Amino acid sequence: MSNFLRRHGISGGVRNYNLVIDGTFIACLDVAWPDHRVGIEVDSRRWHMGHAFWERDAARYARLTSHDWRILPVTYGQLKHRGEEFAEHVLRLLSPGLM
Repeated sequence: MSNFLRRHGISGGVRNYNLVIDGTFIACLDVAWPDHRVGIEVDSRRWHMGHAFWERDAARYARLTSHDWRILPVTYGQLKHRGEEFAEHVLRLLSPGLM
């Protein structure tokens, strides 16, 4: 993910960011921009396959968004085949006009 972000001119993200709110652990995000409340979650088949994982991820994303975070889930296939489009999504969320 770091190489992908660098190739697309996206900087400042914190890898494996532990989001803690009011002393409560909420989630560990794959990449996060805390000042923007934006995070990326890479969904792989290894860690996100099957109904139980799908349920867990849905609850997790709901919890994150309820704390005003914007989460962009992405797969490696999307990065490989639609990387430009995904980079545009990230840059749009990080743009100062949205703050």
